[in-house]
Amino acid sequence: MQYEINVPKTYSASASAGLFFLRLIPFVLLFVFHGWAKLVGAYMHQFGGQDWAFISSVQKLGFPYPEYFALGTALAEGVFSLLLVIGLLTRFSAAVIVFNFAVAIYSHVIGGKIFELPALYLAPAIALVFLGAGGFSLDAVINRRFAERRSRRVETRQEYVPASRRVQTTSVPEPKDFPEKSERPL
Repeated sequence: MQYEINVPKTYSASASAGLFFLRLIPFVLLFVFHGWAKLVGAYMHQFGGQDWAFISSVQKLGFPYPEYFALGTALAEGVFSLLLVIGLLTRFSAAVIVFNFAVAIYSHVIGGKIFELPALYLAPAIALVFLGAGGFSLDAVINRRFAERRSRRVETRQEYVPASRRVQTTSVPEPKDFPEKSERPL
C-alpha cells in the first residue's frame, strides 16, 4: 500500500514577496482608515451604551439584523484585515472581505456613489482567495510544520500483514561462514 503526502504548494521568493505586498499594503490601509474606527464604534455600542451611526446606514440597506451585520463589517475590516496582513487563515479571511466589499459596492451603486474605493479593496481580496498567502505568511509556516509531521508519520508507519500472509524467514549463513575447501571433511 502506498501513501501519498500532500505537500503544500511552494512559491518562489518573488511570488511570495508579491503576495506579501498584496496582503500588506491594502489591508493595513483598510485597518487603519476603516477597521479600527468600526471596531471602536462597535465596542462602544456594545459595552459603552453609545449609539453607533454605522448601524443606521446598514439598516438603510434592508438587512434584517443591522446590528449584527454592522458588527460583521467591523470584524471584516478590523480583525480579518489584520489576519490577512500576517497571513493567517488567508483564504477564509479574504472570502469574508470579498463578501463585505461586494455588499459595500452594492450599497454604493444603489446610493449613486462612486464605488472605486470598495472595488480597490475587493480586487486584492479576490486574488488572495484564489492564490493564498504565499511563502511569507503564517499559513505557510503552519503548512510546512504539518507537512513535516505527516511525512514523519508516513515514514514510520508499517503496513499490517495478517499472520496467514506473513512469510517466515530463516537466516542463511554468509559465504564467509562456510569452511574452506581444505578444511572440509572428505
